[in-house]
This record gives sequence, structure tokens and C-alpha cells, in this order.
Amino acid sequence: MNDFWKNKNVLITGHTGFKGSWLSFILHHLGSKIHGLSKAEKNGVYEDVKLANLFTTEEFLDISKENKKIKDYIDSIKPQIVFHFAAQSLVPYAFKEPRETLETNIIGMFNILDSCNQNNDIQTLVISTTDKVYKNSSEWNKEDAALGGNEFYSLSKVSSEGVIQNFKDLYSRDNLNIGVVRSGNVIGGGDRGENRILTDVLTAILNEKKLKLRNPDGIRPWQDVRDSIKGYLDVAEFTYLKKTSEIFNLNSKPNNKYNVKTLVQKYIDTWESNVEVEILKDNALVESSELRLDSTKAMSTLSWAPKISIDKSIENIVSWEKNNLENNAINEMKKQVEDYFNS
Repeated sequence: MNDFWKNKNVLITGHTGFKGSWLSFILHHLGSKIHGLSKAEKNGVYEDVKLANLFTTEEFLDISKENKKIKDYIDSIKPQIVFHFAAQSLVPYAFKEPRETLETNIIGMFNILDSCNQNNDIQTLVISTTDKVYKNSSEWNKEDAALGGNEFYSLSKVSSEGVIQNFKDLYSRDNLNIGVVRSGNVIGGGDRGENRILTDVLTAILNEKKLKLRNPDGIRPWQDVRDSIKGYLDVAEFTYLKKTSEIFNLNSKPNNKYNVKTLVQKYIDTWESNVEVEILKDNALVESSELRLDSTKAMSTLSWAPKISIDKSIENIVSWEKNNLENNAINEMKKQVEDYFNS
């Protein structure tokens, strides 16, 4: 990459989460001055690679309730670019806790949006939504396809996108550039999300227990975390330099043909584990059987293209997790980031 990110002052919300942690590590690698805002410290990448040591500042608060503290923190650090990753991102958790999901993903997002709008130092805000916002999820949806949610998580993200659009039309200052990213199911080392598929596989392997799958035939737009983060960086750079607001899908189409069962078996085989897989018969969760995204716009406008196959991604994940067992996750992560961004 060029030197765009060198010395940029950047805020990452949700910096202790899986994707936020990878983004933070990569931005630090590219020479940015990084700040983090999250609800709490989290197990996974953030703790395993001791990410706290890389941040200039950190703030921990509830984005759905503490809007004044959000504004005060943003005003104190004066970022040029903000990545908003803080969210309740788990479908099963949304099934159990719909109120919290709606408050975090709609009101929390509005609070971040509003605070950024009031700070003239910020030129670009990139907001992460999801591939699950599309009404007809099994189609190769482009950015202008119909939106619609059939469970509380997807509904919260569809609603947040409506808030973003209305905010841009009615309230946003002219020089605040907003990029919205709809990304696929991101996989990588250090994911510890509850009921996330690769978290469950790792837990089963390490504990030598049977792995229970609730949706084995589900097809997802699997994407290596580095391909995904590269897309977010490209969106931020494009909207910053072109002074525009845009929506982009990010999907690794070659990997968007594998179902959950195939992905899981690849992980188990690569680890060389003998863990057994049990298919659950009763699944109360409402989940789409297929999720697909058309990333033509990102490829043509941003020259973004995914580089990592599903097999290579699984190899990297297994390597990351095995190194983590030896307390060497930070060196493995540094190697994977350097290999990607220096290639």
C-alpha cells in the first residue's frame, strides 16, 4: 500500500472485538496513530496479542447510553478518520436479547454518527453493517438491491442503514464523508465470538468434545479477515480523497460456495483432529440458508480484490491458534499481516 495511512489519526470503535482488533493491528502496522473505543476488553485477539500497548488512548463506555462521553472523547482525540465497528453482531444473541441488539446497533450507531458530525476534524466515517441486510439473501445482491430483515440482528442493521441515509440527507455536514460497508462472514485467527462457528470448532478441538452444528448446509460469503480489512481501508481512503459518501459490498466470490459443514471439516482436517461432528435436528433460530454478495462495485471503483482462498485462510487460522497456545500469537499475527500487505 502507499503511505496514505502513515501518521493518520484514527479512531476504531469496537476495537477490542475480532474485526476491530485486526483493523487496529493493521493500522498500527501501516503507521497510523490509533485510538480505541469499546464497551469492554474482550478475550481473543485484543488480549492474546496485548493490543492495549499499541493504542495512544482507549475509552470504555456503552455507546447506546453515554452519548455525551462519546462526544467528549472524540473531541479530545481529534481523529481524522473513524471506523465504526462497535455492535452487537451475533444472531443467536440477538435472538435472546433483542432490546440490547436494537439499542446498540441503532441508537449506539446514531450516537457515534452524531458525535462525528459535530467534530470538524473528522473527514471520513466508515460504518460496518452486514451482508444480512438484503431482503433476498440468496441472490447476488448489488448495493442497490432491496433491504429487509427477518430476525432481530438483520433488522437492527437494516434500520441502522435507514438512519444513516436519513442523517446524511437531513443533518450531516457537507464535509463529513460516510462509507458504509456490507461485508461477508469474516474468518481469521483469534475469533472468540459466542456461537461463532470457528470459535465452536476450536473449543471442540481443544476440549476433545463433539462439535454440534445447527445449520450445516448454510452457504455464507466466507472471507479472510485481511481481505475484509483491506476493503475497509480502501473504502476509507476513497471516500476521504474523493470527498464522497458511498456504499460497498465486500465478498470473496470464490469462497462463497462452501457451506458450514465443509468449512468445519476443512478446519478439523487442517488441525489433524479427530473431533466428531453432530448435526442438530431442532434449530429455533431463524437464519438464512444462503447469503451472497456482488462486489463488482468495490472491484471496479476501489480496485479491491480478495486474495486469500478458503484453504489458505483455514491454514492461517490453525497456525494462529496453535501459535497462541504457545503464547506466540503476536508474532504469528505480525507475520500474517506482513505477508499480506507486503506482497
